Amino acid sequence: MAQAAAVPLASLPAYPKFVIHAEPNSLFQRWGKWKRGFENLMTAINVGNQAQKRAILLYFAGEEFGEIFDTLPNTGDTCISAIAAFDVCVSPQKNVEFEIFKFRQAKQEPDENIDTYHTSLRKLSENCKFADKDREVKSQIIQGCVSSKIILKALQNPSQTLDQLLTMARSFEVSEIQAGNITKEKDLETVHQIRVGNDPSSGRKCWFCGRRYPHTGSCPAKGKSCSNCNKLHHFAAVCHSKPADRRSDHSTSMSNRDHSQPQSRKKKQYWKKSKPKQHVQQVQQNAECGSQSNSDEEYVFGVSARKGQVTVTAKI
Repeated sequence: MAQAAAVPLASLPAYPKFVIHAEPNSLFQRWGKWKRGFENLMTAINVGNQAQKRAILLYFAGEEFGEIFDTLPNTGDTCISAIAAFDVCVSPQKNVEFEIFKFRQAKQEPDENIDTYHTSLRKLSENCKFADKDREVKSQIIQGCVSSKIILKALQNPSQTLDQLLTMARSFEVSEIQAGNITKEKDLETVHQIRVGNDPSSGRKCWFCGRRYPHTGSCPAKGKSCSNCNKLHHFAAVCHSKPADRRSDHSTSMSNRDHSQPQSRKKKQYWKKSKPKQHVQQVQQNAECGSQSNSDEEYVFGVSARKGQVTVTAKI
Protein backbone atom coordinates (compact mmCIF):
# COMPACT_ATOMS: atom_id res chain seq x y z
CA MET A 1 0.00 0.00 0.00
CA ALA A 2 1.48 3.29 -1.11
CA GLN A 3 2.14 5.84 1.57
CA ALA A 4 0.37 9.19 1.44
CA ALA A 5 2.38 12.23 0.47
CA ALA A 6 3.64 14.22 3.42
CA VAL A 7 1.88 17.48 4.19
CA PRO A 8 4.33 20.28 5.12
CA LEU A 9 3.43 21.97 8.38
CA ALA A 10 4.09 25.37 6.83
CA SER A 11 1.30 24.75 4.32
CA LEU A 12 -1.30 24.07 7.00
CA PRO A 13 -3.68 26.97 7.65
CA ALA A 14 -4.11 28.41 11.10
CA TYR A 15 -6.69 26.72 13.30
CA PRO A 16 -7.47 27.45 17.00
CA LYS A 17 -6.52 25.00 19.72
CA PHE A 18 -9.19 23.20 21.69
CA VAL A 19 -9.34 24.65 25.22
CA ILE A 20 -10.68 22.03 27.60
CA HIS A 21 -10.93 23.86 30.94
CA ALA A 22 -12.38 27.16 29.68
CA GLU A 23 -16.08 26.32 30.20
CA PRO A 24 -16.54 22.85 31.73
CA ASN A 25 -20.33 22.97 31.48
CA SER A 26 -20.21 23.39 27.72
CA LEU A 27 -17.28 21.04 27.04
CA PHE A 28 -19.24 18.55 24.95
CA GLN A 29 -20.90 21.25 22.81
CA ARG A 30 -17.62 23.08 22.24
CA TRP A 31 -15.88 19.82 21.27
CA GLY A 32 -18.58 19.03 18.72
CA LYS A 33 -18.22 22.47 17.15
CA TRP A 34 -14.42 22.21 17.09
CA LYS A 35 -14.31 18.76 15.44
CA ARG A 36 -16.85 19.80 12.76
CA GLY A 37 -14.60 22.71 11.84
CA PHE A 38 -11.62 20.34 11.77
CA GLU A 39 -13.39 17.96 9.37
CA ASN A 40 -14.26 20.86 7.07
CA LEU A 41 -10.65 21.98 7.10
CA MET A 42 -9.38 18.49 6.19
CA THR A 43 -11.78 18.37 3.29
CA ALA A 44 -10.72 21.83 2.11
CA ILE A 45 -6.97 20.98 2.03
CA ASN A 46 -7.72 17.52 0.60
CA VAL A 47 -6.28 15.36 3.36
CA GLY A 48 -7.92 11.92 3.19
CA ASN A 49 -5.42 9.63 4.84
CA GLN A 50 -6.64 8.65 8.30
CA ALA A 51 -3.17 8.46 9.84
CA GLN A 52 -2.28 11.92 8.55
CA LYS A 53 -5.60 13.32 9.74
CA ARG A 54 -4.98 11.80 13.20
CA ALA A 55 -1.58 13.44 13.42
CA ILE A 56 -2.94 16.82 12.26
CA LEU A 57 -5.79 16.52 14.79
CA LEU A 58 -3.35 16.08 17.68
CA TYR A 59 -1.21 18.92 16.33
CA PHE A 60 -4.10 21.40 16.10
CA ALA A 61 -5.80 20.34 19.37
CA GLY A 62 -2.78 21.37 21.48
CA GLU A 63 -0.85 20.09 24.48
CA GLU A 64 -3.75 20.19 26.97
CA PHE A 65 -5.76 17.96 24.67
CA GLY A 66 -2.81 15.66 24.12
CA GLU A 67 -2.28 15.10 27.86
CA ILE A 68 -5.82 13.84 28.29
CA PHE A 69 -5.80 11.94 25.01
CA ASP A 70 -2.75 9.90 26.04
CA THR A 71 -4.65 8.51 29.03
CA LEU A 72 -7.64 7.32 26.98
CA PRO A 73 -8.15 3.69 25.97
CA ASN A 74 -8.94 2.52 22.45
CA THR A 75 -7.59 5.57 20.67
CA GLY A 76 -6.51 3.45 17.65
CA ASP A 77 -4.31 4.64 14.83
CA THR A 78 -6.89 6.48 12.73
CA CYS A 79 -8.55 9.87 13.05
CA ILE A 80 -11.98 8.24 13.36
CA SER A 81 -10.96 6.10 16.35
CA ALA A 82 -9.20 9.04 18.01
CA ILE A 83 -12.29 11.26 17.74
CA ALA A 84 -14.56 8.44 18.97
CA ALA A 85 -12.36 7.89 22.04
CA PHE A 86 -12.45 11.56 22.98
CA ASP A 87 -16.22 11.68 22.37
CA VAL A 88 -16.66 9.04 25.08
CA CYS A 89 -14.43 11.02 27.41
CA VAL A 90 -16.29 14.35 27.16
CA SER A 91 -19.79 13.03 26.54
CA PRO A 92 -22.03 13.83 29.54
CA GLN A 93 -23.98 11.05 31.18
CA LYS A 94 -27.57 11.31 30.00
CA ASN A 95 -30.72 9.78 31.39
CA VAL A 96 -32.24 8.39 28.23
CA GLU A 97 -35.74 8.06 29.66
CA PHE A 98 -35.74 11.70 30.76
CA GLU A 99 -34.46 12.80 27.34
CA ILE A 100 -37.30 10.88 25.69
CA PHE A 101 -39.74 12.53 28.08
CA LYS A 102 -38.50 15.99 27.05
CA PHE A 103 -38.82 14.99 23.39
CA ARG A 104 -42.43 13.86 23.85
CA GLN A 105 -43.34 17.06 25.68
CA ALA A 106 -42.10 19.33 22.87
CA LYS A 107 -45.06 21.14 21.27
CA GLN A 108 -45.10 23.63 18.43
CA GLU A 109 -45.53 27.24 19.53
CA PRO A 110 -48.29 29.33 17.87
CA ASP A 111 -45.73 31.66 16.23
CA GLU A 112 -43.31 28.85 15.31
CA ASN A 113 -43.17 27.57 11.72
CA ILE A 114 -42.82 23.90 10.84
CA ASP A 115 -39.11 24.11 9.97
CA THR A 116 -38.18 25.65 13.33
CA TYR A 117 -40.24 23.02 15.14
CA HIS A 118 -38.57 20.24 13.15
CA THR A 119 -35.10 21.57 14.01
CA SER A 120 -35.87 21.66 17.73
CA LEU A 121 -37.14 18.07 17.60
CA ARG A 122 -33.96 17.01 15.83
CA LYS A 123 -31.83 18.47 18.59
CA LEU A 124 -33.90 16.82 21.33
CA SER A 125 -33.71 13.44 19.61
CA GLU A 126 -29.89 13.39 19.67
CA ASN A 127 -29.80 12.05 23.25
CA CYS A 128 -32.83 9.74 22.97
CA LYS A 129 -31.01 6.90 21.17
CA PHE A 130 -33.92 6.25 18.85
CA ALA A 131 -33.47 3.40 16.38
CA ASP A 132 -35.33 5.40 13.69
CA LYS A 133 -35.08 9.15 14.34
CA ASP A 134 -37.06 10.16 11.24
CA ARG A 135 -40.00 8.02 12.28
CA GLU A 136 -40.02 9.40 15.83
CA VAL A 137 -39.69 13.01 14.68
CA LYS A 138 -42.52 12.53 12.18
CA SER A 139 -44.75 11.04 14.89
CA GLN A 140 -44.01 13.96 17.24
CA ILE A 141 -44.78 16.53 14.53
CA ILE A 142 -48.20 14.94 13.99
CA GLN A 143 -48.90 14.97 17.72
CA GLY A 144 -47.45 18.39 18.55
CA CYS A 145 -48.12 20.70 15.59
CA VAL A 146 -50.77 23.42 15.91
CA SER A 147 -52.36 23.04 12.46
CA SER A 148 -55.36 20.71 12.37
CA LYS A 149 -55.10 20.55 8.57
CA ILE A 150 -51.58 19.12 8.75
CA ILE A 151 -52.69 16.54 11.31
CA LEU A 152 -55.66 15.53 9.16
CA LYS A 153 -53.57 15.15 5.99
CA ALA A 154 -50.88 13.19 7.81
CA LEU A 155 -53.43 10.76 9.24
CA GLN A 156 -55.06 10.33 5.84
CA ASN A 157 -51.70 9.30 4.37
CA PRO A 158 -49.78 7.38 7.06
CA SER A 159 -47.28 5.97 4.58
CA GLN A 160 -45.70 9.31 3.72
CA THR A 161 -42.15 9.99 4.83
CA LEU A 162 -40.87 12.75 7.08
CA ASP A 163 -39.67 14.79 4.09
CA GLN A 164 -43.07 14.46 2.42
CA LEU A 165 -44.79 15.57 5.62
CA LEU A 166 -42.53 18.63 5.90
CA THR A 167 -43.14 19.56 2.25
CA MET A 168 -46.90 19.32 2.74
CA ALA A 169 -46.74 21.35 5.96
CA ARG A 170 -44.71 24.13 4.31
CA SER A 171 -47.28 24.26 1.50
CA PHE A 172 -50.11 24.66 4.01
CA GLU A 173 -48.29 27.43 5.86
CA VAL A 174 -47.67 29.41 2.67
CA SER A 175 -51.29 28.92 1.56
CA GLU A 176 -52.63 30.18 4.90
CA ILE A 177 -50.47 33.30 4.72
CA GLN A 178 -51.58 34.05 1.16
CA ALA A 179 -55.25 33.40 1.95
CA GLY A 180 -54.99 35.69 4.96
CA ASN A 181 -53.60 38.51 2.82
CA ILE A 182 -56.38 38.10 0.24
CA THR A 183 -59.09 38.08 2.92
CA LYS A 184 -57.60 41.18 4.53
CA GLU A 185 -57.66 43.07 1.23
CA LYS A 186 -61.30 42.11 0.66
CA ASP A 187 -62.28 43.25 4.15
CA LEU A 188 -60.60 46.63 3.61
CA GLU A 189 -62.39 47.04 0.28
CA THR A 190 -65.75 46.22 1.89
CA VAL A 191 -65.19 48.78 4.65
CA HIS A 192 -64.29 51.42 2.05
CA GLN A 193 -67.44 50.67 0.05
CA ILE A 194 -69.63 51.08 3.13
CA ARG A 195 -67.86 54.31 4.09
CA VAL A 196 -68.38 56.05 0.75
CA GLY A 197 -71.89 54.67 0.30
CA ASN A 198 -70.98 52.43 -2.61
CA ASP A 199 -73.98 50.87 -4.32
CA PRO A 200 -72.99 48.29 -7.00
CA SER A 201 -76.28 48.77 -8.89
CA SER A 202 -76.15 52.56 -9.20
CA GLY A 203 -72.48 53.49 -8.95
CA ARG A 204 -70.64 55.25 -6.20
CA LYS A 205 -72.52 57.86 -4.17
CA CYS A 206 -71.29 60.58 -1.85
CA TRP A 207 -71.70 59.93 1.85
CA PHE A 208 -72.66 63.56 2.54
CA CYS A 209 -74.94 64.64 -0.32
CA GLY A 210 -76.14 61.34 -1.83
CA ARG A 211 -75.09 62.32 -5.36
CA ARG A 212 -72.58 60.67 -7.70
CA TYR A 213 -69.03 60.50 -6.38
CA PRO A 214 -66.40 61.80 -7.00
CA HIS A 215 -67.57 65.38 -7.56
CA THR A 216 -66.20 67.63 -10.25
CA GLY A 217 -65.79 70.33 -7.60
CA SER A 218 -66.53 70.58 -3.90
CA CYS A 219 -69.34 68.60 -2.34
CA PRO A 220 -72.75 70.38 -2.66
CA ALA A 221 -73.45 69.65 1.01
CA LYS A 222 -70.35 71.48 2.22
CA GLY A 223 -71.40 74.26 4.60
CA LYS A 224 -75.10 73.37 4.30
CA SER A 225 -77.33 72.59 7.28
CA CYS A 226 -79.38 69.40 7.43
CA SER A 227 -83.14 69.99 7.74
CA ASN A 228 -83.50 66.78 9.72
CA CYS A 229 -80.89 67.14 12.50
CA ASN A 230 -79.70 70.77 11.99
CA LYS A 231 -76.06 69.61 11.70
CA LEU A 232 -73.69 70.94 9.03
CA HIS A 233 -72.14 69.46 5.89
CA HIS A 234 -74.81 66.94 4.79
CA PHE A 235 -78.32 66.76 3.38
CA ALA A 236 -81.42 65.27 5.00
CA ALA A 237 -81.60 62.57 2.27
CA VAL A 238 -78.48 60.88 3.64
CA CYS A 239 -78.91 61.84 7.30
CA HIS A 240 -78.56 59.02 9.81
CA SER A 241 -79.44 61.05 12.90
CA LYS A 242 -82.78 61.25 14.67
CA PRO A 243 -84.88 64.36 13.92
CA ALA A 244 -83.97 67.24 16.24
CA ASP A 245 -86.39 69.24 18.49
CA ARG A 246 -89.33 67.04 17.59
CA ARG A 247 -90.48 66.90 21.22
CA SER A 248 -90.29 70.69 21.66
CA ASP A 249 -92.21 71.25 18.41
CA HIS A 250 -94.90 68.88 19.61
CA SER A 251 -95.24 70.62 22.97
CA THR A 252 -95.40 74.04 21.25
CA SER A 253 -98.16 72.90 18.92
CA MET A 254 -100.15 71.47 21.82
CA SER A 255 -99.82 74.75 23.74
CA ASN A 256 -101.02 76.78 20.76
CA ARG A 257 -103.97 74.47 20.31
CA ASP A 258 -104.96 74.91 23.94
CA HIS A 259 -104.94 78.72 23.60
CA SER A 260 -107.01 78.58 20.45
CA GLN A 261 -109.84 76.61 22.11
CA PRO A 262 -112.73 78.58 23.74
CA GLN A 263 -112.99 78.81 27.47
CA SER A 264 -116.11 76.69 27.54
CA ARG A 265 -114.23 73.63 26.14
CA LYS A 266 -111.38 73.77 28.65
CA LYS A 267 -111.36 71.03 31.17
CA LYS A 268 -112.77 71.99 34.54
CA GLN A 269 -110.51 71.72 37.49
CA TYR A 270 -111.72 70.54 40.83
CA TRP A 271 -110.20 71.16 44.20
CA LYS A 272 -110.83 69.12 47.24
CA LYS A 273 -112.50 71.16 49.95
CA SER A 274 -110.38 71.49 53.01
CA LYS A 275 -111.78 70.72 56.41
CA PRO A 276 -112.23 73.86 58.54
CA LYS A 277 -109.80 74.17 61.36
CA GLN A 278 -110.36 75.51 64.79
CA HIS A 279 -108.43 78.64 65.68
CA VAL A 280 -108.42 81.56 68.10
CA GLN A 281 -107.43 85.08 67.19
CA GLN A 282 -106.84 88.02 69.51
CA VAL A 283 -107.53 91.44 68.01
CA GLN A 284 -106.82 94.82 69.47
CA GLN A 285 -108.47 97.73 67.73
CA ASN A 286 -110.51 100.83 68.34
CA ALA A 287 -114.23 100.42 68.07
CA GLU A 288 -115.57 102.46 65.22
CA CYS A 289 -119.17 101.32 65.23
CA GLY A 290 -121.65 102.94 67.64
CA SER A 291 -120.07 105.24 70.20
CA GLN A 292 -116.42 106.06 70.57
CA SER A 293 -114.38 104.34 73.30
CA ASN A 294 -111.09 104.82 74.99
CA SER A 295 -107.95 103.33 73.54
CA ASP A 296 -107.48 101.37 76.78
CA GLU A 297 -110.34 99.03 75.96
CA GLU A 298 -109.38 95.53 74.95
CA TYR A 299 -111.42 93.03 72.99
CA VAL A 300 -110.85 89.31 72.76
CA PHE A 301 -112.66 87.38 70.07
CA GLY A 302 -112.87 83.59 69.96
CA VAL A 303 -113.98 81.69 66.90
CA SER A 304 -114.81 78.00 66.95
CA ALA A 305 -116.14 75.76 64.21
CA ARG A 306 -118.08 72.53 64.51
CA LYS A 307 -119.78 70.58 61.79
CA GLY A 308 -121.61 73.32 59.96
CA GLN A 309 -121.89 75.64 63.02
CA VAL A 310 -119.73 78.68 63.68
CA THR A 311 -119.66 80.26 67.16
CA VAL A 312 -118.18 83.65 67.88
CA THR A 313 -117.49 84.74 71.45
CA ALA A 314 -116.28 88.14 72.57
CA LYS A 315 -114.89 89.20 75.91
CA ILE A 316 -114.55 92.85 76.87
